[in-house]
Amino acid sequence: MNSRLLPSLACVVVHYGDVAVTASCLASLMASDACPRLVVVSNTDEEAYSELQARVSLLSISSGLLQDSFICLPMGHNAGFAAAVNAGLLRAGQWPDVRFVWLLNNDTTVAPDAARQLLHCLESGSKAVWGTSIFRASEPDRLELALGSRFSPLTTILRPCHAGALPDDVAVTPQVDYVYGASIAFSLSLVECIGLLDERFFLYYEEHDFCLRAAQAGYAFCWCREAQVWHGRPPGQGGSARASKKMLAHKQYHENRSTALFMRKHYPLRAPFALIFRAMAK
Repeated sequence: MNSRLLPSLACVVVHYGDVAVTASCLASLMASDACPRLVVVSNTDEEAYSELQARVSLLSISSGLLQDSFICLPMGHNAGFAAAVNAGLLRAGQWPDVRFVWLLNNDTTVAPDAARQLLHCLESGSKAVWGTSIFRASEPDRLELALGSRFSPLTTILRPCHAGALPDDVAVTPQVDYVYGASIAFSLSLVECIGLLDERFFLYYEEHDFCLRAAQAGYAFCWCREAQVWHGRPPGQGGSARASKKMLAHKQYHENRSTALFMRKHYPLRAPFALIFRAMAK
């Protein structure tokens, strides 16, 4: 077994879009001083999967990782984020020594010690869902948010906690309604307790729904400050304007759809009023 491998932690990364973006994320993980097992789920067709698989194999060779420390899973099409994550969670659970999972967006890069720091937090014994320190790629010294967001079921407004703050400006762990899904970790025993992600959420709200169910099962939300992650593309590395416009429309559709689904699932009495307010506000 590779001496850098953290056998009890598996990181699930869902690939969609630019292979180079996902490869950059995986390269940062594989270059870590302590690397988790990796499950890369390709939410694409077979041709794109083959390209991704080749890139992952090359990265693993250059980083010295053994074949049994990572795997690529093909979904065959875009099955939605929750469905892809669930496939990754199920595969991670097949490694007998894996106890914890880390869900990480493919457009992130991690600090060399992030996985080791996160595992230390996970092994603390806390019955918790853990978030990491997530910084903006465009402003690498400032937090994208601290741990997660607050949510108003009266208006559906999301308020990221301490967005744009310097880490030292956030003295205590904020109270949040869910942990930000770009970098979130928990034990496999939590999945056994509350189940997998709800696959009706094709995009957005899947982590909110999961965290709400975790809280109902008695889990806290904790912040592993020492584990650092950078989210998004640095300036000058964005896609074409046409592709960005198409992606924006795609995201807006699923954001509105998932908001309606979430409200009807968890706040059915408030849903009509909140969705009317949301429509008027937009």
